[in-house]
Amino acid sequence: IGGTASPQATNDSGAVTRAVSAITSYEAPNGTDKVRFTLSIDSKGAVVAVKSTDVLKGDTVTDNLAKFSQGLILVIRGKKLSELTAVDRIGKSSLTTTAFNAVLPALQRQL
Repeated sequence: IGGTASPQATNDSGAVTRAVSAITSYEAPNGTDKVRFTLSIDSKGAVVAVKSTDVLKGDTVTDNLAKFSQGLILVIRGKKLSELTAVDRIGKSSLTTTAFNAVLPALQRQL
């Protein structure tokens, strides 16, 4: 599990945000998958955006990861990253949900 913090950026509402990112791998039916979770947080530490990308495919956003990100943001938007706990299964993505829960501490350490 690795992570990187990126420079501050501005979101659509003009609020200053910061992105935190971490990579994790998990066993899928077709072999090992690696996914990068990137969360954008506002100046108060609340989650405002989520992006999940496939590291093995050059950080592309696959259809499944896009759906996962859309479901995940509905659950965690507005919550403080420092206070997040494991999330329940997002849609049909049990493996990706497990991977997100596993990498959550690495994301929180970047605050």
